[in-house]
Amino acid sequence: MYADQIDEAAARQQQMIDNALANRPRPTMVYTGECHWCEEPIDKGHYCNSDCRKDHEVMVWAESQRKLA
Repeated sequence: MYADQIDEAAARQQQMIDNALANRPRPTMVYTGECHWCEEPIDKGHYCNSDCRKDHEVMVWAESQRKLA
């Protein structure tokens, strides 16, 4: 089926990449025009600044840790 082992390896690698991309979790955040943390109006993105992004990431991480207990 393949000309040589290198072609077969490349095809298998591409198949693994395609499977990983197909099964990755979809993003849950949608652009709303407001910062996801402080709800300030924004033109683009999900956060108004890096502090809000970091604060939201810390909160999401803390919530995920609470669910483990």
